[in-house]
Amino acid sequence: MKWMEEQRDQPKNKPTEPKCDNCEEKLAVLWCEPCSQGTHYCSDCDASVHVIKALRNHVRITLKEKKKKLIFIKCKSHAKDNKVYCVDCKVLICNMCFIDDHPQHKTMSIYKYGDILKNEMKKEILDLNLLIVKLTKLELDIGNEMKKNEAERAQLQEKITQLQEKVTIVDSKLKENKIEEENIRNLKRKVETSNIVITKSIEEIGIMDLMNKDIIETMKKKNKKY
Repeated sequence: MKWMEEQRDQPKNKPTEPKCDNCEEKLAVLWCEPCSQGTHYCSDCDASVHVIKALRNHVRITLKEKKKKLIFIKCKSHAKDNKVYCVDCKVLICNMCFIDDHPQHKTMSIYKYGDILKNEMKKEILDLNLLIVKLTKLELDIGNEMKKNEAERAQLQEKITQLQEKVTIVDSKLKENKIEEENIRNLKRKVETSNIVITKSIEEIGIMDLMNKDIIETMKKKNKKY
């Protein structure tokens, strides 16, 4: 709510106790409504002012009591308490203003208007409570979803780790295969070369040389070494 945000953003200054309206030096401890329609007094000034016989019957209250007391705004035209609320004009007025200027308007006492405002505030609070319930449910749903996602991520991470281990094993085998392939390729080249040499030797060897067992054995050994 905008008005709640504005109130929240207001600087929270600690309220200071008012000074005595008489001496204007000491802190006030009492408040007298009959004196000039409300005057703050310190203990010393209160005693000196209200010692006068005409003022002895003034009822004074403590500042704590004053905060709880409903103090009406005085009408500037009639100096009366504004105890009436005009719904049509949306202003506080006194009884004389009602008679003179607002006779046909919808009005009510300030007490009834205060009850209406309280009920409106209670409805605002009820709406806020409902919103809190909804937000709490959303918070729980998101929390559960996060737990589910975290568990799924952990499972996937475990699978990734297992796959990485398998990839490492396969990479090692591939490396061995490449080495083995290269060895076989080299051996094949040697065998092919030897085959060409032996074939040519057989073609060129004479009949008498075939009778030489040492030559035949040497050629056989060359074939067998592969």
